[in-house]
Amino acid sequence: MGPTTGDAIAKAEQLSEYLTGTTNTMPDWVRDDPQEEAILAEFDQLAFECAACGWWCEIGEANENPDAGEDDICNDCMGG
Repeated sequence: MGPTTGDAIAKAEQLSEYLTGTTNTMPDWVRDDPQEEAILAEFDQLAFECAACGWWCEIGEANENPDAGEDDICNDCMGG
């Protein structure tokens, strides 16, 4: 069960702490939250899911995927 109080920014920070460095799936508490869109918008400033390895990484590790698409890849998959 996720946070039940707090603004979208605080919830996005908690989501980032939960996902970053894992291959966990998006938790149900995000989908069930009435602020889902705002939480995910704030989360996009903190972390992303690597299109190559599926790990959640800090946004600072995002690299444009040279092979295709708009999905970013992490530093490890980029070879850095």
